[in-house]
Amino acid sequence: MNIYNDAGELLFGTRLKRLSERFLFNITKIYKTLDIPFEPAWFPMFFILYRYGPKSVTEIAELLDITHSAVSQQATILERKGLLHFIPSDSDRRKRLLNFTKDGLALLEQIQPVWQSIKRNMQRLLLDNPNSVNILPALTEIEETSVNKDLFARVLQDLREHHFTIMDIIPFSSEYETEYKALILDWMINNENTKFEDADFLNKPGSVKKNNSGSITLAKPEQEIAGTVVTKYLNAADAQILFLMVKKDWQQRQIGRILLMDAIKNLRNDGFTSVTAYFDRKHIAALKVLKSCGFKLFAMHHGLEKNHADKTILQFTLNLKE
Repeated sequence: MNIYNDAGELLFGTRLKRLSERFLFNITKIYKTLDIPFEPAWFPMFFILYRYGPKSVTEIAELLDITHSAVSQQATILERKGLLHFIPSDSDRRKRLLNFTKDGLALLEQIQPVWQSIKRNMQRLLLDNPNSVNILPALTEIEETSVNKDLFARVLQDLREHHFTIMDIIPFSSEYETEYKALILDWMINNENTKFEDADFLNKPGSVKKNNSGSITLAKPEQEIAGTVVTKYLNAADAQILFLMVKKDWQQRQIGRILLMDAIKNLRNDGFTSVTAYFDRKHIAALKVLKSCGFKLFAMHHGLEKNHADKTILQFTLNLKE
């Protein structure tokens, strides 16, 4: 069993970190063995000043693609150790440039043979295997690609495209009343035989919380209301899911399940012990959500629609004490 092979790209960062730590451990060991007072963390700044001459903190930060603060902290450490100091720029006396001190130049002379040996042996190491020789160009490609679009942006886009949504779950407020009522209307259009007996949940949604008659929760991915779950309080212990709706364009993205799980959590926190839901057996998506959230089929209620087609309502229950 090889966890690194099994996990593949999922352990990419971990493997890079492990390889880097192992490499830096060996480099540190080399300097200590040779009794050279140099730390691997100083190398980038030493190399830049050696290769390109005096540079400002801002210029070094840009070359290394790190923050100004990080370079400034490193410069302060090396300045205190007497290895670097600031000098005025020849072209602009107000501009301060980092440069080697006399002690810094002496240390640079000591470590240059070590750098050359490390480079030679790294080249040999990379040539030992056919794929290893491409690691430095590959790293450059990954770094350049991630500048244009980093992993964070890529993963979020991919999750959205593959039916996973990053969103806020929020309680009803008056600013969302129009969108909420539009959701209810869409439901009624698609379910023409729906009986909306609890008028306040549609006509006066703002009064629901005020009267403690139930709760209305909304799903807000990005900048729109995409779904809602409406819960009615039957008494101090029992509640009923009146509606669970998600806009057509936002379906198949786990929004219904997230809304229902949030409603269940809130009911438990408020001391309710059971919750009931009634859904037409034709609403396959809603039935799957109920099942995934732990609801159990309690009863079937048969009836006929106006066109004499069978209309079977399934009653589900969930014990909140379990």
